[in-house]
Amino acid sequence: MVKFVDHSICLQGLDHKEFNELFLDFVFGYDQSRKDHMFLLETGHKIVARLKGSPLAAKTTGVLESKEWEQSEGDEDIMPALKLSYGYLPSHQHQQCFFYSALFPQDYKFQREELINFWIGLDVLHPSRGENKRVEDIGLSHLTQLVNHGFFEERKENGSTFYTLHDLLHELAWKVSSHECISIDCSKVRSIEIPSSIRHLSIYVNDTSVQDRLSIKNCLEDFNTLLDKRLKVDKLQSLMLFGEHHGCFVKAFGVLFREAKALRVVFLSKASYDVEDLLHNFCDLVHLRYLRIQSSSSSRVRTRFLSRISRFYHKKVLDINLDDINDLPRDMSNLIKLRHFLVPNDETHSRIVEVGRLESLQELRRFVVKKEGQGFDLRQIGHLVELRGLHITNLENVRVKEEADEAKLMQKIYLHELILCWTVGRSSNDYVLEEHVLERFKPSSNLLKLSIIGHGGDTCPSWLGMNMSITSLESLCLDGVAWKTFPPIGELVLVNGPCDEISGKIPDKRFGNLRMLELVNLPRLKRWAVDAPCRLFPFLEALVIRSCSELVALSFSHSTCCQQEKEAHATLFPRLSRLEIQNCPQLLSFPPVPWTEAPCSILIEGTGHSCLHRLACEGNKNSEYSLEIRGNGIQDSTFWDVLDYHNLTKLKEFSAHRCQPMPLHYLEMLSSLIKGDSHVQYQCPVELIWIDESNASGKELTQLFTYFPKLSDLTLRRCKKIAGLGVMGQQATPTPGPSFPAYKLDEKQDAGAEETLEEEGLLLVPPQLQAFVIFDSPELILHYSNPLDDNNQYGQTGRGGLQGLSSLRRLHIISCPKLLSSYLSSSYSSCLPFPKSLGYLFLANVMSTETVAPLSNLSFLTDLNIHRCRGLRGTGLMSQGHLTRLDVRKTPNFFVDSVREEELLTSRSSKLQELIIDDVAGLAAAPICSFLFSSLTTLRFVDGKVEIFTEEQEALLLVKLPREDRFYCLRETTVPP
Repeated sequence: MVKFVDHSICLQGLDHKEFNELFLDFVFGYDQSRKDHMFLLETGHKIVARLKGSPLAAKTTGVLESKEWEQSEGDEDIMPALKLSYGYLPSHQHQQCFFYSALFPQDYKFQREELINFWIGLDVLHPSRGENKRVEDIGLSHLTQLVNHGFFEERKENGSTFYTLHDLLHELAWKVSSHECISIDCSKVRSIEIPSSIRHLSIYVNDTSVQDRLSIKNCLEDFNTLLDKRLKVDKLQSLMLFGEHHGCFVKAFGVLFREAKALRVVFLSKASYDVEDLLHNFCDLVHLRYLRIQSSSSSRVRTRFLSRISRFYHKKVLDINLDDINDLPRDMSNLIKLRHFLVPNDETHSRIVEVGRLESLQELRRFVVKKEGQGFDLRQIGHLVELRGLHITNLENVRVKEEADEAKLMQKIYLHELILCWTVGRSSNDYVLEEHVLERFKPSSNLLKLSIIGHGGDTCPSWLGMNMSITSLESLCLDGVAWKTFPPIGELVLVNGPCDEISGKIPDKRFGNLRMLELVNLPRLKRWAVDAPCRLFPFLEALVIRSCSELVALSFSHSTCCQQEKEAHATLFPRLSRLEIQNCPQLLSFPPVPWTEAPCSILIEGTGHSCLHRLACEGNKNSEYSLEIRGNGIQDSTFWDVLDYHNLTKLKEFSAHRCQPMPLHYLEMLSSLIKGDSHVQYQCPVELIWIDESNASGKELTQLFTYFPKLSDLTLRRCKKIAGLGVMGQQATPTPGPSFPAYKLDEKQDAGAEETLEEEGLLLVPPQLQAFVIFDSPELILHYSNPLDDNNQYGQTGRGGLQGLSSLRRLHIISCPKLLSSYLSSSYSSCLPFPKSLGYLFLANVMSTETVAPLSNLSFLTDLNIHRCRGLRGTGLMSQGHLTRLDVRKTPNFFVDSVREEELLTSRSSKLQELIIDDVAGLAAAPICSFLFSSLTTLRFVDGKVEIFTEEQEALLLVKLPREDRFYCLRETTVPP
């Protein structure tokens, strides 16, 4: 049976078991011959481990005959198999496109345009005889075929597409290109052999090579030996540098590549230096076709080299990802072969004088009409016959309608994206002229994306309306227009005056391929209705509506839809995956969201809904949702009707701020039905909840949490009605049914427990929590005994406080000063509030007394942060010896310990590596100081008021430091030993 779904499924490598069976089937076929060759299975299992779930590798390896395996170089070499697939690629161009990928680091994520531009720079893309195709189209075709043949894997992440190489295929690329290309890992320079035929070089500097001065020194010495290894620098055609810290070696590289004058490709990833410091003869690289510079996030690269960029007449790709590109040479139009000029700021494109000379340019991201007296008229655009993307702005400077003809948009058959922009808020408008100008900007019928911004006319152009010619359009953006007639995007009701309304409908016209629709700043738009039955927009994927001040209604369905499709939750947008509605203050309601179980993105804020401030929903590739809702603090019984709970069965993260509690019958709709041993219960698969400024009582939240048996991460902020805190007993479960479930107690519990449970302020959190954050709850008190325990006499259960959270790993408690107040009595001072499972603890503004040792049982704690906790001591904890990081501020006497504890230190060793303090005198005077300093690598002193240590403090610290490498730090300055 074949099933169609409305969303893509990302396929990964096969599981080990299934992949093993697939490989053996390729080896032995589908008969039982494997039983006769049991001695081969062990070898087969070793091969399977190397293939990492790749079906291509399984097929090409499993079908090899013994004579082909005899060509292998070792017992586990599978390269002969993969070389067979490489040899069967459609053409030599495909092989070249693949093997140059060996120059990139392993696991590199390639962008589509990045790969194609790289191939253009290498000059490996050429049309076949008699073929008239752009090199970009040839590159895209080659990439598609390489994906289809399994050499590249296409993947998606956070809405973007990229390509990767399997480890084995990266190794194959390295082998088949070894006569021309070499990629050097800086940690293996000494062991590598460099053939004299090498023309393409890449160097990868990993983090371990710059972790200390000795490592850097060793790498420098290794790089200096490259010239002695037959590397003919003067013959190099490609130079590529990777690694966040490769700039540490720029001086050595400058010496090494001083004679590199034949370079055609230069790729500098995460550069932190001036280009001339690396390539002293940069101006002499007259053969350069491809230059890509990506700056490091922590450094700024000067762009003075751009003043001489016009010398490179063969340049085809200029990719400069640098900030502060303010000026371009006025003769940049000399780069007549330039196809791609990629910069972070589109404004840079508007500075190219006489851009019309760059006839091969593929994208002009910004062209300002008549920016200067000469070189910025629309005739410049007319010469750019290969443009695929064009943005024209300041169109109000067009003085006569005939000027628009000079752009020759109709002749640009490759143009796919067009943005036409008039300055918004200009003082004077000639609406009639603007209508004629827009009418004459008729583009080719091949156009896919169109944006019209700030047009002052009353009607849309005929080529977009009554005489539509761009029927292939996939994206349409209308921003700041006040038309009376609109393109065929449905039934639009427009405000014509104080009381009048007009229809913006155009009959019998449709956008059959529209995938993206943006309606922004349309002051006349009042309603968007539907003028046709089901599936008016069969391909629409994104709908954005912003700043439509008069919009009062938005419809996702039509009244004439058949009942059967209504029951199937059919909509007019069967493929819609993104909805954004912002700043529409008159829009009081909208269809429930999400509208599908497929992954989608939703943002709704700034509407006229009386209770809703913001709603954000994100779905991932597994159809799992995260949901955030922010209310206005207003109670309304219809508040939660904005959600379609049938489509939220896979909700993973739920964050509610200033909202009333969600009715439990809606939670039942959210949940997945699970069969139990004795009864059926509703259980939601939510794992993370953030509750902010909720007015719900502790009892209500306790009941809420019983519906989330998989809840592992909980954050509570400013929940005013919570006064007590404890851990839920295992007896607390929700009961099924349409009404609010009762809180179920074991029959053995006494009446006192029931009375405690009825207290509205008591919150009992689920016992399965792994991370718990609670802050800004000034009245919250931690109960020293769990009210759900059968034996709740103090000291009998040993499970009071948060002891019942046996899986808790991370705990943040901030601004809850009364939290430990129930432990201040001497009767309960021996009770321990926190579970020993904690690995991370952050306490801020939590009061204690010197008689309480609340941290003494935390034997697994490795990271501790104590801020403004007056009276709190580390008694019993320091001697555990497991802490690796400790941050103590504004907590006097925390390090004061008894002599008895100091005696325990002789049998333990400290693991502390980082220490942050603001009371050096208190630490230095404590007996435990020497113990803590015995393993310390970083000390930070964070008292901004102290300029320098006193002689006494300095002397105390130096005495405690056990090594010759002594250090001390002022004002959050870290000095490594």
